Amino acid sequence: MLKLLYVLTIFMYASISLAEMTVDQIVLELNNMAATATDAVTNCDGKDRQHNLNIELSGDPSLYHKKIKLSLNGERQSETYKGDSVSVLTKEEADKLFQEFSQISYMKFDYLHDGCFARAHEFALIAKENGIEMGKVFLTDSNDDASLYPKEWRDNDKAPVPNGFYGWRYHVTPYVLVREGNKLVPYVFDVGVSEGAKPVDQWRKDTSFRTNQTELTYRDRGIMFPGTNYSYGDSSNIEGQLQDQENMRSLGINEFLYQREQGWL
Repeated sequence: MLKLLYVLTIFMYASISLAEMTVDQIVLELNNMAATATDAVTNCDGKDRQHNLNIELSGDPSLYHKKIKLSLNGERQSETYKGDSVSVLTKEEADKLFQEFSQISYMKFDYLHDGCFARAHEFALIAKENGIEMGKVFLTDSNDDASLYPKEWRDNDKAPVPNGFYGWRYHVTPYVLVREGNKLVPYVFDVGVSEGAKPVDQWRKDTSFRTNQTELTYRDRGIMFPGTNYSYGDSSNIEGQLQDQENMRSLGINEFLYQREQGWL
């Protein structure tokens, strides 16, 4: 409805008025706007990503994470944080890990309003295969409001989300510990949303409209969703998300959401 009102307002103030348009033209324009109302404005941040880790992947998608070889490969020091054993990296290593995560070709970043749970889990599994233990940190709205919306998208009038997307009730990323002098600071990897690894407190600030209404919860990497204790362990959950991405591309997100709501997908 807001989209329709917006269109009518544009018509009212444009050089061509509704009175000057034929009924067919008006109907076609409104149909077009309605058909694309939930389309993402742009893919990710509008940039063409260089997928340097574009290995030849075939077979079972749930095993893809075992085929990714990162340059930061090998066992690393771990420390216990919030009851979980997590690898310790330097800031330079964290930046390198973020960039390599961003370059993994099979991970899709053009419909970022959904699927953070599967992406966070897949990145944690890829890291484990390369000797890096990651945990997960959940950011939730304590009132169950959709108040989480990244600063990167608030500053971008071409955010990679459908029109009408207001925000998340929760969001999740993997994290490691980064040594800063004598301190160990948790850094998150919100790949596809942020430009780089960042301290969790900064991530919370950048992702929340109202930080006094959000809660941070640190969990083991196997936990997929907030408020649950069921662990997916080392099992990938990416296959369903990859299929959803392909359906979105072939159907358009509006038709995809409709068919999924009807139980056809």
